[in-house]
Amino acid sequence: MPIEKQVIELPAFFFLKKQPLLQRPPFTKRYSG
Repeated sequence: MPIEKQVIELPAFFFLKKQPLLQRPPFTKRYSG
């Protein structure tokens, strides 16, 4: 994964894990099991 995507998506992923699942933007779906 490019650095730019890590900088944007990983912090967003950890932040969004604290939110209700229905509020997650579609780009977090790649992290769902």
